[in-house]
Amino acid sequence: MSVQDLDLTVSVLHDLSSKVKSKTNQGASVHRLPNEILHRIFKHLVLRREAYAGYELYVYGQREPGSDTRTILRLTHVCRRWRDLLLNSPSLWARISCSDAEVTRTFLERSRSAPLSLVLSDYDPNAEEILAEHGWRLERLDLAISEGSDLFSLLSTISPWPSSLECLTIYAENTGSTDGPRTSSLLFSQPSLGLKALALAPAPCWLPSNHFPALTHLHLDGASEMRLPNVNQLLTLLMNSPALQFIHISAFDLDDKGDTIPRSTPTIALNHLRSLAFVSCDVETFDLLNYLSIPRHVCLRVHGAEVKDSRRLRVPFLPLMEDLEELEIATEDSRLHVVATDGRSRGFWLHVSAVQRASWKSWICDTLPATIPLSRITSLRVYLGDDLAILPTVLSHMPKLSELRVSFPYSHSLKSNHSPRKPSMSADAPGDVVNQSLAYETQGYLNLRHIHLEVVLHWTAVYKSQDDGAAAFTDMCPPTLVRILATRAKAGLPVSLLTMQPVVSAENIRSRESAEALRPVVGRAFVPVEQYVEEFAVYPVFISWDRTTRIFEMKSLWNIDGAEEYWDIDADEMPKYGLLCP
Repeated sequence: MSVQDLDLTVSVLHDLSSKVKSKTNQGASVHRLPNEILHRIFKHLVLRREAYAGYELYVYGQREPGSDTRTILRLTHVCRRWRDLLLNSPSLWARISCSDAEVTRTFLERSRSAPLSLVLSDYDPNAEEILAEHGWRLERLDLAISEGSDLFSLLSTISPWPSSLECLTIYAENTGSTDGPRTSSLLFSQPSLGLKALALAPAPCWLPSNHFPALTHLHLDGASEMRLPNVNQLLTLLMNSPALQFIHISAFDLDDKGDTIPRSTPTIALNHLRSLAFVSCDVETFDLLNYLSIPRHVCLRVHGAEVKDSRRLRVPFLPLMEDLEELEIATEDSRLHVVATDGRSRGFWLHVSAVQRASWKSWICDTLPATIPLSRITSLRVYLGDDLAILPTVLSHMPKLSELRVSFPYSHSLKSNHSPRKPSMSADAPGDVVNQSLAYETQGYLNLRHIHLEVVLHWTAVYKSQDDGAAAFTDMCPPTLVRILATRAKAGLPVSLLTMQPVVSAENIRSRESAEALRPVVGRAFVPVEQYVEEFAVYPVFISWDRTTRIFEMKSLWNIDGAEEYWDIDADEMPKYGLLCP
């Protein structure tokens, strides 16, 4: 047999193999799926949220923004049927990152007239051409602009104005030099835009002056150098956006401390607002709250602010603060954490720190009751460190309090040749506070029925207990606590539930078994009070590497449905607790 005959035989066998493979594939379940089902599967694969870079804020300057194009291109090479189905689905080609000219050209062609989502940089030499030819069908534009870029000239290449545009994101490379202050900041030279979402992250040195009657999401990030050229620009933007539901403002500072809000400024009604967040903003920025009219069912979050003096921290009373029932207070070094909610759908979140280490006693005792009506509070969770003694003053404003959870650090009484303990590490401190709190009840505060003590065991307490056995924690239940619980019981007002939660840092234990052995020891220390409460319980020892408190748990209401519809908020700016406490 000649070489030619062999080549012919190989070719015939190859064709036969292809036909057999094709027949076999046709019998596979996936090839029997209707086109409608296949299209749904393709849509799920191709239009995955993480496949489009525009959802991720702050990518500018960190990595080359892009979108996943490989998935759909690979799918077109599986078989002719799949390829034909994909090529006849323009919407699957309509999310484009313009980082590769050839791929961009292919996707623009195959998307036909479908609404476009476009990740674009003015570095792209074809940016003006793309916007001029395809801007009319934009649904979403995520635009990065470089230093010295004339954004308005670039946007003016879009003609006619894209009435389909729903989301606009602008990343400014240099916030301080993006074509300077402007007398007019009308996007697309239109007095009114139908945008639903606008993000300036980081923002240029101006804010748009258009009317946004449909805008529901506003995200403004000042980066580290952003300063408002005029506070009125922000007020104007808010006034022009009456449908806002989500406002996220981060790293904003006033340009000039003398640039105050005029007293004649009218109140801005934001009747549809659901969430308002100030993250790492200058404390003076909170004055804006005085000029906003917002509904009661709002989540207001002030996080990461710094103040030189706690007396400068003023948050105005707002309707959302009425009838709040659950309150958390924690101080740690120079930080203050206050969260008040109705337990269901609205709340006030305040997390600030003083530039220099300072006590928050005065603010908690005086300013807090003037900010939040405490008379409706039914549940209080608190850690005050060395300021624990002020707790009875706070409780005096809470006649309806029914649940009190107190976290405190504890270590043994040390020998005379050791350093003295801090007041907060003395068992007498929480005992005395509970004593005074219950004493308030005997004067008419009759609702406190559940007391929970979270004791964070210092390493000296852990090892001392292993040496001293059952006698190790007797001072954790001081006579003052026993006496007041007995007095309440005899008066017919016993505490319904007294619970203890031992907490140990993982670095302070020899083994999990040694930590768990602490539970019965703590329980025996509280035997004297068991007869005076309806129920007493010691929970299993909580062991943790990264935190030493369990009483502060963030409620799910802070993760508001719809907040990330258009962008993924940076993890550092999402609602989360960072409390280590003792």
